[in-house]
Amino acid sequence: MRLRSVVSEAWRDLTSGAARALLWALCLIGSAGLLTALDLSIVNGLQRDAAAYQAGAANLRLSLAQGAVDGAACDRLALSASVAAAGAIRPGPAIRLSAAPDTPVGSFAVTAGFGPVLGLSLPLETGVWVDSGLAESMGLAAGDRLDSDQGVIEIAGVFAWPSDGRDARLSFALLLPETPLELYDECWIRAWPVIDDNDILLRAVALVDAGSNRPPMIDQANKSLGSKLDAHALFTDRPTRWAALVAGLVGLGLGFASIRRRRLEQASALHCGQRRVDQLLSLSLQTWAWGLPALLVVEAASLVLIRVWAMPDPSAVWATVAGVPLWAALGAWAGGLVAAGLTREKHLFRYFKTR
Repeated sequence: MRLRSVVSEAWRDLTSGAARALLWALCLIGSAGLLTALDLSIVNGLQRDAAAYQAGAANLRLSLAQGAVDGAACDRLALSASVAAAGAIRPGPAIRLSAAPDTPVGSFAVTAGFGPVLGLSLPLETGVWVDSGLAESMGLAAGDRLDSDQGVIEIAGVFAWPSDGRDARLSFALLLPETPLELYDECWIRAWPVIDDNDILLRAVALVDAGSNRPPMIDQANKSLGSKLDAHALFTDRPTRWAALVAGLVGLGLGFASIRRRRLEQASALHCGQRRVDQLLSLSLQTWAWGLPALLVVEAASLVLIRVWAMPDPSAVWATVAGVPLWAALGAWAGGLVAAGLTREKHLFRYFKTR
C-alpha cells in the first residue's frame, strides 16, 4: 500500500469510530494526569518543606569557640562553593536608647559578612543593623538616627528575626558591624543544602590551642525544625519517583487493549492481502492520534498546576514530571504494536467465534 492509502485507512478508522480514539484518549489523560498530579503534589510539598526550613533559619550553622574565632577567616568561608554567606559575632554592651531609657537593648559586634547570613541585603555603609521587631516597635527604618548612651546611632539596615524557635539572642537586638581584626565567639554560615563538610570549615576558623581537647562546638540557629533536612534524599526517595514507569505500564495496557479488541478486523485485513508493515503503520497512526493529544493535554495541565502552586524553579519541576505523560504515550504506542504483532491471520476463524 502507498503511504497515502495507509493514512487514508487510518483516517477512516478514526472518523468512523472504529478506533474509539476519544475513549482511549480520555483513559490516558485520566491515568497519566493522576500520576503527574500526584508527583507534582509530592514535589511541591518537598519544596515547601525546604523553603520553610530555610525561612526558619534552620540552615544556619554556627561554631562556638569563645574568644577564639578568627573573624576574617570566618568571612572568607563565603568564598566556598558550599557556603552562601558567613560572618562572625560576639556579645557587645547593653545600649540604652533615649526613646526607652529604662529598657536596655542588647548589642553584638559582627563582621560585615554577618549581614548576608541574616538575609540583609545592601545595608548602608555605616551604622548599625536592628531587628525588625525593635524597628517596628519604635518606628525605625534604614537611614534613621537614634540618641543613645553610646551617642547618635544611625540605622544602616533592618533584619528579620522572628520568634519561631530560632536563637532568641538576636531578637530586639542591635548589631554593630566592624572590621574583623579581633577575635569573636561564634562563626555563622548560611548554606543550602546543609552538608557535613561545612562543619569542618566552621571548626577550621577557630584558633584552638594545639593541646586542647575541646574543639569548637557546632550548633544550629533553629533546632525546632530538625537538625538536618536532606532535601536531595527526600526527593530521590519520594513515593512517586516511579510515576513515569507506572505511567508507561498503564499506557502499555491501554494501547494493548485498544488494538487487541480489533484483532478480528486486523486478521481479516491480513487475510485479504494487507502487508503486516502497512497494518502496523496504520495502527501506529491511530494510536498516536489519541496518544499525542493526551500527552499535550497532561503536559499543559502540569504547567498550569506549577504556575498555580507558584512552585520555585518551575523549569526544573516541569522537567521532573514531564516524563510521566511522555512515557504513558510511548507505552500506549508500544502496547498497540505488541497487540498488533500478536494478531495472526491463521487465527481468523477463532477470532470470529470469540467475537
